[in-house]
Amino acid sequence: MPSKLPPGPRDWTFGFTQLRKIKRDFIGYYTGLHKTYGDVVSLRFGPYPAFAFFHPDAIRDVLVVKAKQFHRFARPMQVLAQWNGPSLLLTEGEQWLRQRRLVQPA
Repeated sequence: MPSKLPPGPRDWTFGFTQLRKIKRDFIGYYTGLHKTYGDVVSLRFGPYPAFAFFHPDAIRDVLVVKAKQFHRFARPMQVLAQWNGPSLLLTEGEQWLRQRRLVQPA
């Protein structure tokens, strides 16, 4: 049965192999994902699905057009916030919108 998910790396380590690769070379890792799998990539980190979007139209849809429809899993965001604080990458809702508007001119 074909997967309903976009293409992406599959590994039996529940994403730990992918996390090591990201830690070693963040930009190179995501550049490689784009070259290998295309504009939309599915990943898994533990029990959590994740998606990477590379096409500008898809990125605009996620960040602007349909931003209120996307919500992230709370527990991974809490863990990431320990290292990154309440940044634009981790916040949602009104706090995210305020931060997004501050950086939008850039």
